Amino acid sequence: KHLGEHVRRTVVGMRTDEFKLMREGSNFDLVFHGEELNAKGLRYVIELARALPELRVLIPAERSSVLREASLVDGREVVLPPNVVVQNFRWESGLSEHIGACRLALCPSQWPAPVEGALLKSLYFNGNVAVCESSLGFERELPSDLVLRLSIDPTKAARSVREFLAAEICHRERARRWVDQYRPRVNLAEIFAFAAGPAK
Repeated sequence: KHLGEHVRRTVVGMRTDEFKLMREGSNFDLVFHGEELNAKGLRYVIELARALPELRVLIPAERSSVLREASLVDGREVVLPPNVVVQNFRWESGLSEHIGACRLALCPSQWPAPVEGALLKSLYFNGNVAVCESSLGFERELPSDLVLRLSIDPTKAARSVREFLAAEICHRERARRWVDQYRPRVNLAEIFAFAAGPAK
């Protein structure tokens, strides 16, 4: 308008990547979402991938760190199956896109944490999430039909993954709603109220 009506113009807009819904596609069927620790499910994911040779699996970490940690289970050197790709992605440098676009996000943590940030993000940005059955893990707080609960036996778990993918189940909308309802229930101020004791 400033230059006059005779000027040709096109509105190109402005890119705001933080609002991307991350559905651009992924080269991976399964993506491990967790630190490269066996307690977070690292060695489990490697053995699960070995039992699922037809699927491509991403482990987002440094290769040397993965091999070192995975070998701690039994002291033997671990050979990664050919369908596993180890590449050091972080949430801000590509992991978010792979989590959002893969067929199934893997959060098989055995860590007895009160909450798992990776699990919440996987539920929110993908919705199709597999967890490993645990006795004390955060996964026990989730509705039984919201996630794919895998056996701690990777061979049995592989059968469950195949059945889930073949059924083309999609929990995306339900999972996002569950996370949206969970987040407002977090009230850290209660910690300090409890520590201070009852009001006089």
